[in-house]
Amino acid sequence: MQGRLYPDGVDWSRGALHAFTNDPFLIHFIHRWWAWVVVVLLIIFARHIRQLEGGRAASIAIHSAFGTQVLLGIFTVLSGVAIWLAALHQAVGAGLVIATVWGAHVLGRKTA
Repeated sequence: MQGRLYPDGVDWSRGALHAFTNDPFLIHFIHRWWAWVVVVLLIIFARHIRQLEGGRAASIAIHSAFGTQVLLGIFTVLSGVAIWLAALHQAVGAGLVIATVWGAHVLGRKTA
């Protein structure tokens, strides 16, 4: 974001709803910071399930998936949004959802 915390160039002239849904600078800002919130939550979740019986493999899968996802996101931006990297970022995102569901399944077995 040009070395800034908040990007210059967000177009608020058509209103907040338009900016939040169409402005590429604002969408990238929200995507980037929301991703870090999700990573923190996934770390807490994966560390919790790692302690459960049968949870170590799911914890490793979650950590590996979000680590790969973060790196692919960074490389996608640095590449100028190379389509193959963006598509791989999306595919790993789907894998992260699968790993998280696996972790939720492990957690559900503990509480049942």
